Amino acid sequence: MRAFTPLVACDIAIAAEEASFGLSEMNWGILPGGLVSKVVTMSMNYRQSLCFAMPGKSFNGKKAAEIGLVTYAVPRKDLMKEVTK
Repeated sequence: MRAFTPLVACDIAIAAEEASFGLSEMNWGILPGGLVSKVVTMSMNYRQSLCFAMPGKSFNGKKAAEIGLVTYAVPRKDLMKEVTK
């Protein structure tokens, strides 16, 4: 959850395709803290965000780009070069 706060604060977010994302608090029976849930639903498709947040499902960087959580995803080996560019 801590990583979602700076992630959604970015104007442009680039992820490694192999990255792992998830609001896993639901797996422990607690709600994601702060405004993370609200901001995540504002950053990506509302139904997609609920599909991942409510059951605590994780997803990779490719899926994060597909559903709008990040701007785009690149292979991990190219990530540093891409964000530096």
